[in-house]
Order: sequence, then C-alpha cells, then structure tokens
Amino acid sequence: MIVDTCAHVWDNPEQLGPWAAERLRREQTEPWQRPHPTPQTLAAALEPISFALIHGFHSRLLEAEVPLDRITAFISAAPGKCLGIAGIDPMEPSWAERLDEAVEAGMVGVNISPAAQGFHPCHSEAMMLYERCEQEGLLLYLEPRVGMAPQVVMSFADPSHLDEVARTFPTLRMVIGGLGHPWVEPTLMLLRKHEHVWADLAGLVDKPWPLYQAILLARQHRVLERVLLASGFPCCRPEQAVGNLYSINNFALGTQLPTIARELLRQIVERDALSQLNLRPPAEDALAQDNGRDRIPTSIEAPGPRPPTTSESTEDADAS
Repeated sequence: MIVDTCAHVWDNPEQLGPWAAERLRREQTEPWQRPHPTPQTLAAALEPISFALIHGFHSRLLEAEVPLDRITAFISAAPGKCLGIAGIDPMEPSWAERLDEAVEAGMVGVNISPAAQGFHPCHSEAMMLYERCEQEGLLLYLEPRVGMAPQVVMSFADPSHLDEVARTFPTLRMVIGGLGHPWVEPTLMLLRKHEHVWADLAGLVDKPWPLYQAILLARQHRVLERVLLASGFPCCRPEQAVGNLYSINNFALGTQLPTIARELLRQIVERDALSQLNLRPPAEDALAQDNGRDRIPTSIEAPGPRPPTTSESTEDADAS
C-alpha cells in the first residue's frame, strides 16, 4: 500500500491568495511551467498509488480559500482513492460552522497553518478547534507555509509551540507537514515525545539535500517509523516523490557521508499511513487491489545506490 498524505488542489492560483498567485507567476514565467491541479491531472497523478489525502486551505490573513465544494469535486474525480482534509482558519469568526459543513461533507480532518493564518498555535480559538477535532476524531494537519507571502508570521510555525497542544489533547492525532522544515529537529523531538504526532515529507521531497538531511536525522532520533510519504501535489507528483526518496543516497556515493538502507526507504514509501492515523479507506473494497497496484511500479524507482558496507548495515539495523 502506498499513501500520499498531502496533495493540494485549486481551480486557479488566486484561490491561494494574491501574493501566492503572484509568486507562482513570477517563479514559473512560462504558463506551461505553472502547476495546474485539474481533476484530470489529479486522477492521473494518483494512478500509481493506493490512497491520498486531498487538502483544502483557508486564510483570512492572506485572502486565500480553496472552497470545500471544490475539494469534494476533486475527490470525486478519483473515486475510491481520496479522503478530504478541509481548510479551516480558526481566526475566521465562522470557523465552527465551516467545521460542521466539513464534517457533514465527509472530511476526515482539518488543515491549518498558524504562520499563514496569523495566530499563535495556542490561541484560545485554535484550542477550541483542537478540542472539537479531538472530540469528533478528526485528524489535525499543520503546514508551515513560511514562504507563502510577506504577511506570514514565521515564528508561529515553530513546532515547539505544539508541545502544549499535544499535552493538552493527548488523543488528538496530528501530522506536521514537511517535517516542520526548517524546524526539523524540534519536530523530531515532538515525534519522539508524543505517540499521537506524525510528520510527512511534503515540501521536502522536491529538495534533495534537505530531504537527505531530514531522513538521516529521523533515523538518528529513532522516529523514522513516524515519517509519512507525501508529495505536496501539484508541486511534486507522487511518483516523483518516490523516485526522489529512493535517490537520496546519491549524495553519499564516493564520499564518507552516511547512507540510509534501502529497506528503510521502502518502509516510508509503503507505510500504511491510513492505519497509523486511524483513518478508514475511502472504499473498503479498495484494499482488495491487485499486487501491481499495492506497490509503486519499479519503472519509476530511481536506480539503487551502491550496497551499504557492513558497518552501514549494522548502523541501519541499530537505528531501526
């Protein structure tokens, strides 16, 4: 089984807010270089994998909103494969009503970004949202989004603030996007401390060197089993994410840099994230897939790195 825990969708970049839309136009000057997450491209991108979590986004601060009805429309484009994560802004006065609508629409979690929504993670309104999520069994997904716009408050993305949240709501399931980058080590400390906190690789899988460093640190802190695969689609496709992950040992070829055993990388790729996060598959019969769909096609895997030395194999065995 292969699960992509973070894929984004929108109808047009303006739904991400005027600053993010302008940044996309500036960084990808040619129209064909810009991401176009249409229902068709989403369905095609998800073809090689088993399931995906499709995320919405809402930020009053950034004038951004991917509406709930668009998330449900995108999910219907890939039936039996997708679960929805609603974008909720705790600073929006009507957030409770929006949450009710999301639950009624079948969303399994909420997506927030304290930095991009402009609130301290322990703000009283946010704590009420967390309480609702815990009571209703909803997954809480947190994204850094620190480079999204000038208005983003970077200090609010520091994952150390989430320690109080995790202690206050001990059964609330949380996933920190992108391993909290650039605060990777504090995120790993949270994973080590709290059994109901996970992290994924969205936003890192298209950055080989930070990805390599993050995986090494997760192995050294003995929390690699809590790291989940995520592409961050449309910025990266799931098959690209898998290929990049299998290729990270390329940095170590011909050097004294450490490598990560390919088996440990395979465990990240094929981790049953839905079971870990206590989420039911969108269709119960989807689990009865043929073997060719349960594992990523070998044609998209990167060529394997050199076999690890005896000392490397021993180190990986100890770390796992």
